[in-house]
Amino acid sequence: MATPKGWYATARIGGGADALDAIDGDDLTDKDVAIVLANNIFWLYLLDDDGAGAESDPGRILPDANPGTKVWILQKCFGEKNQIEILVLGMDPWQHNVKSIKKSVTETILLLEEVTEK
Repeated sequence: MATPKGWYATARIGGGADALDAIDGDDLTDKDVAIVLANNIFWLYLLDDDGAGAESDPGRILPDANPGTKVWILQKCFGEKNQIEILVLGMDPWQHNVKSIKKSVTETILLLEEVTEK
């Protein structure tokens, strides 16, 4: 199983270079995490590599290129003192590498903080 990665986008859809749906499906791994900052709102997404189905912004976003059965699923999240915890209903932590997911989110947040401080 590949290690999940963290992604950052400035739009959910639209196919522009910085949009979530512009990330090539071939570059995505199950349980990748994405933070989208659009119109001063943060959106947290978790990739499901066998989700398939139709796109329904903002809840379900499909990659424009090579989507296969991959879909970004909007997540509920809670923040406190710059920490984000992911609430993924139905996830069994024994079957998924939750530490890697949290690590990817933390790394993405740190990158975002660096960018916004400049």
